[in-house]
Amino acid sequence: MALKKLELSSFRALSQKFFSFTDSNLISGKNGSGKTTLLESIYFSIENKSFKTNNMNSFYPFEEDFFALKALFDDNSKLELSRKKTKALVRQITPKESILNDVCPFLINNFALNYLESSSETRRNFLDFYLFHVEQNYKKKYIEFQKSLRLRNNALKEANKKTFKIWNDLFVEKSIEISCLRNKHLDKIIPLLKVNFDKDFPAEKKVNFRVENLWLEEEDFKNELREAYQKDSEVKFSTVGPHRLDLLYDVNAVKSGDILSRGEQKLLILLTILGFNQHMHNLGNKHSIFLVDDLPSELDEENFLKCLELILDAPGQKFVSSIDPDFLDIKGRFNTLIAL
Repeated sequence: MALKKLELSSFRALSQKFFSFTDSNLISGKNGSGKTTLLESIYFSIENKSFKTNNMNSFYPFEEDFFALKALFDDNSKLELSRKKTKALVRQITPKESILNDVCPFLINNFALNYLESSSETRRNFLDFYLFHVEQNYKKKYIEFQKSLRLRNNALKEANKKTFKIWNDLFVEKSIEISCLRNKHLDKIIPLLKVNFDKDFPAEKKVNFRVENLWLEEEDFKNELREAYQKDSEVKFSTVGPHRLDLLYDVNAVKSGDILSRGEQKLLILLTILGFNQHMHNLGNKHSIFLVDDLPSELDEENFLKCLELILDAPGQKFVSSIDPDFLDIKGRFNTLIAL
């Protein structure tokens, strides 16, 4: 499902703006013209939140107290979002059985491309965000797991052995459930990543992708918890569990951050995102939208063009921002040009 039209009213610097889109869209303009804001509005229309801030009051232009967004998709689904200051966000979808929930936005910006150097939480959040969109029960199981983790941590703080046993058993149950759901998809994603790395990453640099802290057998996990119990009791929180999962990369048997240039790291992250995207499309009835902001940063011309071609060749709708649409004649690679 693709976004066909978008109308913005008083959304940051974009007021009373109308846009029409195709499958590949290049958004051009000077710094401050609203390129990132347009990408943000598309993300907001799908996710009900911004990728820049949790404060919706920052959306209002000076002296305005209302913003609105209207979107039309190619299946004729219509979405309207509006909010007055201090009021709740109003969201309407027509028809209600819209498949909008099956759309996943892949954000590719400087923050996303620092994925390798970020904390394990960032990489784990990327996996969880993706699974919220492709696994029907994942969000419910994720919430249940987080609750069991809080209850176990509270029992550790209270040092009540009877209460601890109850919540520890629940924590084990919910940990295995969420781990099995993660593994269900990672088992299909990892071969796709290997294909991408072997095909499009420098041949002299062999990439090994691995998952850390993923338990599928209850007894194995219980043994880990027993070994960690003394430490957990001292620090008053759970040091072992799915909340510690990490996605790691070794290159020529060395940690990726120690051997790759910044440009190579960006290429590796992009190939990862494209692997997840391919998995989504393999599932069927799933749709992706790429929101690409400031791609040329830290990439030489050759790698920039390579990354751009990989994005444009991938399944899904694309929105790419650029200060200069004539840079390396990239505008000729897009079906629609949007000048701000």
